[in-house]
Amino acid sequence: MKYIGFIFILIFAYLVPSCQVHENFHYTLPYAETGNYFGITTSSAYVICQAYPKGCKLINNQLFVGTTNPPIDIAYELTINSSPEIIESFQITGLSAGTTYYFYQKVENCFGVFSTSVYSFTTTSSGSTPVVETTTASSITSTTAATGGNVTNDGGSAVIERGVYYSTSPAPISGTTTGSGTGNYITNLSGLSPATKYYYQAFATNTTGTGFGAQLDFTTDVLSDVPTISTLTESNITESSAIVGGSISYNGNSAITESGVCYSTESIPTTTNSKVTSVTMLGGFNVLLSGLNDNTLYYYRAYAINSTGTGYGAIENFTTLNAIGLATVTTAAASSITTTSVVLGGNVTADGGSTVVSRGVCLGTSPNPTTGATAGTGIGNFSYIQGQLSPGTTYYYRAYAVNSTGINYGAEYSFQTLIPSTVPEISTITAIDITDVSAIAGGSINYNGNSTITQSGVCYSTSPTPTILNTKVISGATIRGFYVSLTGLTPGTTYYYRAYAINGIGVGYGSILSFTTESSLSLPTVTISSMPLLYPSYAELYPNVTSDGGSTVILRGLVWNKTGNPSLYSYTGVTANGTGIGSFTSILSPITCEETYYAKAYATNSAGTAYSNQITVTSSGLDELNAVDFVTQATINGTTYNITSIADAEVLIQAAYNAGGTFGTYTRTTYYFTGNVAEGAVPYSSNCGIATDYKIMVYGDYISNYEAYIYVHHNGVVTKYQLYTN
Repeated sequence: MKYIGFIFILIFAYLVPSCQVHENFHYTLPYAETGNYFGITTSSAYVICQAYPKGCKLINNQLFVGTTNPPIDIAYELTINSSPEIIESFQITGLSAGTTYYFYQKVENCFGVFSTSVYSFTTTSSGSTPVVETTTASSITSTTAATGGNVTNDGGSAVIERGVYYSTSPAPISGTTTGSGTGNYITNLSGLSPATKYYYQAFATNTTGTGFGAQLDFTTDVLSDVPTISTLTESNITESSAIVGGSISYNGNSAITESGVCYSTESIPTTTNSKVTSVTMLGGFNVLLSGLNDNTLYYYRAYAINSTGTGYGAIENFTTLNAIGLATVTTAAASSITTTSVVLGGNVTADGGSTVVSRGVCLGTSPNPTTGATAGTGIGNFSYIQGQLSPGTTYYYRAYAVNSTGINYGAEYSFQTLIPSTVPEISTITAIDITDVSAIAGGSINYNGNSTITQSGVCYSTSPTPTILNTKVISGATIRGFYVSLTGLTPGTTYYYRAYAINGIGVGYGSILSFTTESSLSLPTVTISSMPLLYPSYAELYPNVTSDGGSTVILRGLVWNKTGNPSLYSYTGVTANGTGIGSFTSILSPITCEETYYAKAYATNSAGTAYSNQITVTSSGLDELNAVDFVTQATINGTTYNITSIADAEVLIQAAYNAGGTFGTYTRTTYYFTGNVAEGAVPYSSNCGIATDYKIMVYGDYISNYEAYIYVHHNGVVTKYQLYTN
């Protein structure tokens, strides 16, 4: 193999003529040293070669390099001179990546050859930057976040560094490292700014360079604080219980983990004292403090706890009642429920040793109501009508009785006021599958109006406000959506429609929508007469456009060919004969005698092109035209001659005459004729014609001894007719 490189030559010697022994050197073989190399890449390497002539000028100095051991290719012819020592450094290029190469040096002087040992080096593999994926940030707080990556490929060389670049601007250029090598790793970021968006991407570096994962982002949390909470005033104080509460107005930008009320007989209660927790994480709440001592002063305040700490409301206090028994009361079932009223009541069965000063029913839209109407005093049954309720609403209620000890409640129940009936609520669904005479329309019943649906469907009209008094299609649906088919519509017409539903209250309509049916277009209708008028070189045909198909005929004409079924895509000839409906004349030209042509008329409107029936046109001369009366006249020197009984003849006619009484020599003139020919017969170039009366004028120069003949050529047979006098 051949290598190209650059040579650094260091010469330390003086020249000695070839095979001349220098007085300062012994008579010996040359010596060489190699094996030192450096600068290994994927495609090149440096090798240092040293040669010692040993008293006689070098004859050869060669470096062998190859992939075999030992190498057999001479890579370089090295320097030859008489210096005591020759040192040369070569860059060997054009090498293959990841390949082991062997090399040795061979020198020769007048006394013989010396070869070094075989050495080797391996080029580096063809590498790339590592492949790394950025993982999603987690454990985000106001000042920290866990990021990281996954090095899935080291790019062909060891990953010496990996980590995460991050910044508050896109495309971060600096960051922090987390070890080396491949696989998943986590890089914890700290010292971040609260409520700030950070951009980050994983990186990994090998000897080739640095690879990056996708850029992601996260936003640090807002700096947290303890919750803000207020203490609510106590209520329903008895000798052993009280209802207290709080209201959380701010969670401190951190999730509430616990809330409630702490209380104590000491003036500054905390959560280390007695407490009752609630389930409320934001907003107001009430809790029941029970097991209290009678006639005792208690201090209490609401609290809420988040990850930052505990927030407290203001400290309030209350004194429990003396230990006199509460009244005993039961709650009666609600009755006579309407949309806005109900009959409520209860029964005070015992006063607890103290006069019942108030009794009634507490009512509210939330459980455990504490306010309501009063229905007298004392023990016994009571009831009253509660009005001004909201329709369709769930209410919670319980009877109560108050004596000097406090308030006591009966069992809690609930009821729902009735929903007033209305017409149904229904939506109209957009029409689909619209054709020229039909469409699919529908509706969706959203609410039956608290009354049974008796009928539903779609009503429609060409007027803008259709009702069920117009045309309608019944669906039968009483809930959810439905579709119906509107049929028998008029093409090209705008229809207005809407869904409807009927209950015991009336008719509910959806919104009015509209659609336009498609135009009823079809292809034109065109016919063609099967009796064309034939001429020797053309034919007249008579098409007729009898219908325009609902759209103006923009082009009409004739197409023909010799193979059959002609069209505007397959024709020999075509004509354009105006627009509109009605009959017209079209010329098929040119035609050749004895040839058959297939012709169709066509007509085009916006729906497309229609074709007539196919007819054939054949021009075959006099035979086909059935000439039955062929009369030929000839006039010679003023005398008229007639030929009769020449039927079904071709047009080729020859007139011959003999002059001067010599009948052996004839002058013969050939004419071709068509139609009625005037005097002085006019030649015609076609072999086909129409056999109507031909008039031939033949003139001679002599009036005596004159003979004249007509020769008629027909189907290869020539018939001679002699002229005679009337």
